[in-house]
Amino acid sequence: MTTKILCSIVFIAALSSCSNTKSNDVQINTQASANPTTSTTINSQKLLTSCNKSENSDMSFHINAVVNTSGQMNPDWIKIKYNFLSATNAVSGNTVKFFKWKVSGGQSVLDQTPLSVMFYDLSSNQLTSNPGTSLVASEISLSRGIYIQLNDVAGTFQVIKAVVYNSSGQIVAQLNSLIPQFNSNPAEYATNSDGSARAQILIDMHPLKSVATTAWTQTDYTNFFQSYCF
Repeated sequence: MTTKILCSIVFIAALSSCSNTKSNDVQINTQASANPTTSTTINSQKLLTSCNKSENSDMSFHINAVVNTSGQMNPDWIKIKYNFLSATNAVSGNTVKFFKWKVSGGQSVLDQTPLSVMFYDLSSNQLTSNPGTSLVASEISLSRGIYIQLNDVAGTFQVIKAVVYNSSGQIVAQLNSLIPQFNSNPAEYATNSDGSARAQILIDMHPLKSVATTAWTQTDYTNFFQSYCF
């Protein structure tokens, strides 16, 4: 176990060396360049966003794909930056855990194993905690980011769930967010890669679901999601 934790810390430290670079939209089937803010033009006109934002009355956070030291997207990691956690949810004794889930066969499938998480300083990109499966809610702040290991290199899970527990272990708040990368265009996101209809519960989580984007260009999508990158 000690060896596993040490390896995770070393690996995350390598990621953090470039984690302050904003991750913009990148083209499908294209690896990000050393400058991930630049999109690469290929035959496919579909764009995947590397940045997202989700919020409700309890919390708000930005979520980004992670770029490794080679400038490539690493599908096994994401990072989160909280913008807001209500005072009710940040009280002493509350903890926050993250889970992943997907839709398979028309049903939502939750992986009930909490994901490994670590705090890091947004200014220095230095780790400020060891790997664990929960965070102290009161320690979440605007100056700290969170690395989350998905354990899903194949990218089969589509959603990250943040859950706040009170000191008795009861759920007091939760928020779902699409895991980057996903199709920037909500009309195209509504269809799976095999041509089948995507589950409505996933479509409803797209940040642009209620926005009229018929006339949008790739630049419009890039500019919209850029504001979610950190």
